[in-house]
Amino acid sequence: MVSYSATVGAFFFPALLSLWLLLLPFLDREDQGLGQWFGEGGCRRAVLWSTLTAVAAFGLFEAWYLGGGAGEWARGADPWMQDLLNPAALMMLLAVVLALLSGFVTGSTRAAGLAGLMVLLVALIGFTLVGLCRGPDWVFYWPWEEWPLVS
Repeated sequence: MVSYSATVGAFFFPALLSLWLLLLPFLDREDQGLGQWFGEGGCRRAVLWSTLTAVAAFGLFEAWYLGGGAGEWARGADPWMQDLLNPAALMMLLAVVLALLSGFVTGSTRAAGLAGLMVLLVALIGFTLVGLCRGPDWVFYWPWEEWPLVS
């Protein structure tokens, strides 16, 4: 995430994830489904759909950015646009949108909180895996590709 934007990757994403984790117990005041993983029916569907949406969106955002579409345009753009048009910022926006949508559809604060949290967790795992594929000068290399020799 830091390779896209230091502001988003080092400050906003960890702050949003920490805030979400801190507020989740205070926002979830429902009595139904206590002690069950992901609550009951509506929560489970919201978590499943938000997770699948997050995985698909992460793949699309990364392909769009690494494929040169947004990456090349954002590198020459205003610094504010570089902070806003990167996969980390887009995943944070997706987390908020899916949380609000899940809460509205199910009427459950638990479903909203868990849906947003799952998007952020998918993003965290995805960015960690992408980070493991970074080589010299932050260039993306598949695990089976050789890095160029740097002298």
